[in-house]
Amino acid sequence: MPGGERYKDFQPDRYASVMVRGHVVALVDAKGDLSLCHVDDTQPKLTFSTLHFTNEQLLAVVGADVKPTKEIALSGLTVSEACVSLYVSLGSLLMRLNVVEGALRMAWRVSMSDWTLTSTDGEGTYLFVAKGKEEIYRLDPDGGRKMIYVEKDSSFTVRKTPSRNEFGIEEQFFLSPDKRKVAFYHLNETSVTEFPVTSAPNGSEMPRTTLLKYPFAGTKQSEQVEVGILDVEEGSVTWLKNDGEICYWIGLTWSPDSQSLFCYGLNRSQQRSRLLQFDAATGDITREILCEDAFEYVEPEHSPLFIDTQRFLFQSRTFSGYNHIYLYDLASNRMEQITQGNWEVTHLLGYSAARDQVLYLATRNTPLNRDFFATKLSDGVTVQVSPSVGTHQVYMDGTGPVWVDEFQSESEPGVTTLGRLET
Repeated sequence: MPGGERYKDFQPDRYASVMVRGHVVALVDAKGDLSLCHVDDTQPKLTFSTLHFTNEQLLAVVGADVKPTKEIALSGLTVSEACVSLYVSLGSLLMRLNVVEGALRMAWRVSMSDWTLTSTDGEGTYLFVAKGKEEIYRLDPDGGRKMIYVEKDSSFTVRKTPSRNEFGIEEQFFLSPDKRKVAFYHLNETSVTEFPVTSAPNGSEMPRTTLLKYPFAGTKQSEQVEVGILDVEEGSVTWLKNDGEICYWIGLTWSPDSQSLFCYGLNRSQQRSRLLQFDAATGDITREILCEDAFEYVEPEHSPLFIDTQRFLFQSRTFSGYNHIYLYDLASNRMEQITQGNWEVTHLLGYSAARDQVLYLATRNTPLNRDFFATKLSDGVTVQVSPSVGTHQVYMDGTGPVWVDEFQSESEPGVTTLGRLET
């Protein structure tokens, strides 16, 4: 049964953390050991070389003052000719470790005890807030930390995600591709009802009561949400214009040139969703790209995914009744359905430009499964990438060619494999 001290002893072995960047794969196992695999894509057969660092070796590099722990998580990975850089969370520490000529070296480490990590680009740039303060900080790949925004109006907060994490909203901050701007949520909860929540944290004998802001259904007291665009160098903020219909701001996505911000604007009744393009310099709505209406409700949950400067992929249930992938061309204002059928796309993994393939997990074989598929944009030909039918969790950097697959089925309790997209 789930729970209890020994529950984990009867679970299949899984890697605790996985990251993929191009031809390089980094993995941390349940023992806290770190493995680094480099895949050779020039050979007809999948070939790779591996560096392995034990938990003891890793902790020795981190520092003698660090308590022994196996709780290690990867949050970034970059590859250059000089070295491979790993960004690792270990307890209350965040650090950069460089792998140079087969050796593991410490580049820098910082304490996270006084701040809360909120978002990262996976390449060493982090955005976070100070605990108990309305301050936004940026941590760069070289370890430099800088405060980039202070909220001076006590009615607003930048430390929370809006809409109680509905609609797939998991982050507060969104770094532009050129790393010069940050889009962020700006919340006013002064009119939201406070609800007492009583709990006994950490096994405490005495319960504790805290007040939680909770917008009850049927009441008019709801949070007010704005979206700001912060110019990191100048410190100025541009606020996105609301035409009066937007209650929920969903799927914030930067254009590849960092000049526009795309967002689903959902009305209060949740019956109309519009995909809007905003000018990052003025905050004005420059165009309405799509409008989805439903008698019951519309629930956008996935951000658009740009595959080049003019085309992006998006997911929707509105047009067919099933969650499928569509391609939109901004230059021609044309929409094309990429996947179709009486089944659901459960995860859009990315797009391989080298193979012109959209990569995704879907219930195409059976609703019980999550299998890995690739559909070519030019002719619509679809192939199943994962050889085994079952439930797959795939890790890749969005473009391929290397992917890591955690697979299980009714006859297989769990296996992790390394794969490569075929040309």
